[in-house]
Amino acid sequence: MTRTEEEIRKKAYAIWESEGRPEGQHHRHWLEALRDSERSSVQLAPAIVKAKKPSRAKVTSAAELDVTPATKKSTRARKPPQS
Repeated sequence: MTRTEEEIRKKAYAIWESEGRPEGQHHRHWLEALRDSERSSVQLAPAIVKAKKPSRAKVTSAAELDVTPATKKSTRARKPPQS
């Protein structure tokens, strides 16, 4: 059983229970769950299509970033700031 089929089955079961478990309505419940599943997937599709990666600005040098190059860190302990 596929994931979608399993979701439809669970939804149909929930519909059946919410209607008080009537007999002989399983086809209608299945079709209602199927339509609901299709509506959900159609609503998600536009959001997926519209999502775009944010554009990245090209940086050619450290000067453009206003960053100084990294230097070797001192292993000497720093003095605490004086108040």
